[in-house]
Amino acid sequence: MADFCPNKILEILLTDNGSEFKDIKTLIEVFPNINIYYCHPYSSFEKGSIENNHELIRRVIPNGTSLKPYTQDDYNLLASHMNSLYREKLDGKCPFDLISKYLPLKTLQKFDLNRISDMDVNLTPYLLGCHFSNFRGYESL
Repeated sequence: MADFCPNKILEILLTDNGSEFKDIKTLIEVFPNINIYYCHPYSSFEKGSIENNHELIRRVIPNGTSLKPYTQDDYNLLASHMNSLYREKLDGKCPFDLISKYLPLKTLQKFDLNRISDMDVNLTPYLLGCHFSNFRGYESL
């Protein structure tokens, strides 16, 4: 992954004011040429379609569930499934279709992000093995 240069791929980092983004010095160190913008608190409309991704994440990891049991591999698997989902807002394409115009899929595979066949996309808690104790509501899946 030494040849990966985020500054050649990313121009803008749009984030909220979550604690994981508070260390601006580190963000600037990691992304020295990227414009970083923070949205206002409680203004999800400023983040556009990213809120749709949060909803997809919450299909798999319900709100209020600890993220501690999950590994980077779990998050990569979830991202692969989310980015393989065809979306009406993307003219019936999936995010992998769109990014392939800018990056070879081999680059994404270096980060363990892989295209999932449309018949195998799974956005239920079963994808990650139900790491949480209050798992209810998916018995019929």
